[in-house]
Amino acid sequence: MSALRGIIYVISQCLGAILASLVLKSLVPSEYKDNLGCHFINSKMTAVEGMWFEIVLTFIFVFVVFGTAISPFVGKMAPVSGGCKFLLIY
Repeated sequence: MSALRGIIYVISQCLGAILASLVLKSLVPSEYKDNLGCHFINSKMTAVEGMWFEIVLTFIFVFVVFGTAISPFVGKMAPVSGGCKFLLIY
């Protein structure tokens, strides 16, 4: 990737994020606008439990992305071995 293409890519990503934020802000009711972009853990959880919860959910998200978007089998049929066998009971 050339430097110019990289700069255009970064600017496009930032403009897209700003536009998406404005759309989100226009759709959210006014009583929730103060907490936009903030998330909180349940008051019954400790900070360590919240951290581990975030780690596990992030791992699952990254695992799904790698398994679908980066897998060499994307768009291909899974290999079939042995064909279909049915058990007929009379």
